[in-house]
Amino acid sequence: MLEHIIHSHLTKHFEQFYILCDKQHGCRKKRSCESQLLIAVQDLAKTLDGGELMDCILLDFSKAFDKVLHKRLLTKLDYYGVLD
Repeated sequence: MLEHIIHSHLTKHFEQFYILCDKQHGCRKKRSCESQLLIAVQDLAKTLDGGELMDCILLDFSKAFDKVLHKRLLTKLDYYGVLD
């Protein structure tokens, strides 16, 4: 329950102040990994159809939060006005 409340408040704050870029799909309403994948495949097809080259980098951020320096995370949250 607490996690849901925190997520809702952070999401509202980030959307209100346009903190997340439009290309961010994870953990956002009406967006998902699937919607991001569809856009990536569409961009790839468009590039290949145009005879252009494209570089792709795939990253796996599983368990990323476990590896985050929490002091740095708190600094960033403060910078974006979350901790005010």
